[in-house]
Amino acid sequence: MAPSGREEKRRLSTYPLYGTTFVIHRASPLYIGVNNTLLNHVHLPEHARRLRDILKGHVLRGVHIYSETDRDGGLEKVGGLRDCRWTVLDNEQAWAEVRKQQLVDEEIGGTPRAGPVVADASKGKGILVEIEYEKITYQAMLLCDPQPAATEPEDGFMHLPLLLTRMPGALRTTFLEYLSTTFDTRISQMKLPTEFLPTVLERFFADLTADQDRLQRSETIKSIVGDVQITFKFSESVTPTLKTFDFDITKADLPLFLSTGQKLLEKSQPSALTAGQKRKRDTIEMSRHDYGPFLTALSSFLTSHLGLDISQPGISIWKVACGAFVLGAEGKIKLFPPARGARDDVNNDENDEEVSPSISRTAMRNLMILITEGAKSRRALREVSRNRRNERQGVESGTFEHVDVDLPPPYELHDPSRATMV
Repeated sequence: MAPSGREEKRRLSTYPLYGTTFVIHRASPLYIGVNNTLLNHVHLPEHARRLRDILKGHVLRGVHIYSETDRDGGLEKVGGLRDCRWTVLDNEQAWAEVRKQQLVDEEIGGTPRAGPVVADASKGKGILVEIEYEKITYQAMLLCDPQPAATEPEDGFMHLPLLLTRMPGALRTTFLEYLSTTFDTRISQMKLPTEFLPTVLERFFADLTADQDRLQRSETIKSIVGDVQITFKFSESVTPTLKTFDFDITKADLPLFLSTGQKLLEKSQPSALTAGQKRKRDTIEMSRHDYGPFLTALSSFLTSHLGLDISQPGISIWKVACGAFVLGAEGKIKLFPPARGARDDVNNDENDEEVSPSISRTAMRNLMILITEGAKSRRALREVSRNRRNERQGVESGTFEHVDVDLPPPYELHDPSRATMV
């Protein structure tokens, strides 16, 4: 069901990355030609026009003729297509200023700007695609590599490895086909390994509470993370009837979980164990995922109170939800606007780039870096957990070379000179 006009206006007033459930995709480098870039205001309107023409293809004398694909995707219920916009996605502060000016223009009866415009397009975070229908606006975002140097086009290829989409299946298929045929890119939905989810959660906690005392950690966790829900998934070999199991932790209990887990980890250090205990610990560690303080406490609690050993094969963490984000192994993500924590300086001027960002924004940025790194290669997602396990076991983590498992598409379609290359 399409949202109401008020709900849609409220959603559009929020930074596009927040408050929306997106499907995660990985994209191979986009071929845009030598000495060219997509992060400008010259080429993006042309792509918006082309995609709009494709979406308006079924029009007879001004009347939209819905195809079976449109009906399957529910597009006949959202009204006619109004516009299609491709713009450079700016940082949150600059985007908010432009959107605020748009609302002012609308209130005084003037002509609002067509969309957020970036003063320096080369510093954009990616590309925002908005497909506006009468009752709803669908979105997609091609996000840049978190490493600044990797954003610059290389031999005609531009790296925008992470694609987020919010649109029905039929519209998504058309949009992905346009990207594939226009930029010779290979796009696939990004499934998240179940061992990746606890790693993200543990790192998020670590980023929030770094260099804080106990009282600060407690206040930060309560104000930013809030309540936590962990969804476990069971294979048929474990239980043929129970498919999933949700475990909720209130924000009041969350600091206690973290402190308890930290104490359990400290007790399991090699210096405090006998030879037999070390062998038992190593055996358990081989069967576990990337357990930090939170997962260690959670595992101990479930084992003691429910007799549920979540480290055994066939039991995996399927979804993690908290006040900051929701992340599912099926390849979906929802982010919420960063909240101020106990260590945030209320006098910080976010317009000043020299001022350090709030800890909540830093933790959220690191979360997106982990996911974007994983989008570069299927193996990278598992490498995140493996590196941290090796560090705890005293094994030096090796460097990981991002190599796409699948062969790249035929770039000679857009560059005839490549056809003669051996």
